[in-house]
Amino acid sequence: VPEKSCGKAYFLLGGADGKDEAKRLVSSLSTFEDCEREFSLVRDRFDNFGHLRLMLDDKRLSYFVSTFLEYQVRICRMLARTSLYQCGGAFGFRDQLQDAVNLLLLDSAPAREQIGRACAHQFAAGDVCHWWHAGTGPEHGVRTRISDDLLWLPWAVCEYVEKTGDAEILRAEYPFLAGEELEENEHDRYQPLEPGAETGTVLEHCRRALMRVLARGVGAHGLLLIGTGDWNENEPGNGGSSPEGSALLLSTQLYGQNNGQFIGSPNLTVQLSGGRLVSGKGNAVTVYN
Repeated sequence: VPEKSCGKAYFLLGGADGKDEAKRLVSSLSTFEDCEREFSLVRDRFDNFGHLRLMLDDKRLSYFVSTFLEYQVRICRMLARTSLYQCGGAFGFRDQLQDAVNLLLLDSAPAREQIGRACAHQFAAGDVCHWWHAGTGPEHGVRTRISDDLLWLPWAVCEYVEKTGDAEILRAEYPFLAGEELEENEHDRYQPLEPGAETGTVLEHCRRALMRVLARGVGAHGLLLIGTGDWNENEPGNGGSSPEGSALLLSTQLYGQNNGQFIGSPNLTVQLSGGRLVSGKGNAVTVYN
């Protein structure tokens, strides 16, 4: 920039699947006109971001509710997968299921997609990847003994079907991951992830998750064992690091408020009955063997 004058510069930050794709992207933004065009597209997207519009006396609150809350979930949690705690860019089994369900009343597509993604990161034995990295090359993730992860899948499915009426998702099929179970002395295992030959419906994935939690048993007070979960209300203490620790949160996740074994809401429940999965909506009940 000449002395006593001003100018404009663009700094480019991006990602690509390999050098060739990176070169193509850079060459497509080699002029100021290219950058201006791309920047205007980005600005237009976020100026009109969100499905909800509230007009309140407080303009800051209007923006916060109408735009920023959905932006946080979609961009921070679903796309970047980062926050104060989750900061590595990996998919979290429980994390992104919770985030996607938060968007259900605005857009059901992220929840359906994340349910399928979660099913595809469940092992045939019913346990799941606590988190995994997706992107270029083979996926890697961590297999753990955490129990509460498993219950967020049927919860998310119940929420999705109740809010959308789309029960066909229960019949969608996804593969189970292959791999040896954790050895008795293994706390967890970081490993490459490979789909196995076996597939199952979403309903079958939910059933195996529920049965896996129940098979781990209960503690001295009849509360479900959380395994190696990190909720801090487990007993005994130690932040849930003890395999003998049981959890009130995990137990209420499973038993709900109706003194029965179900997950869901009063309008839609998925219930375990004699090893079978029963779903009910209103007066209609379907039993899946």
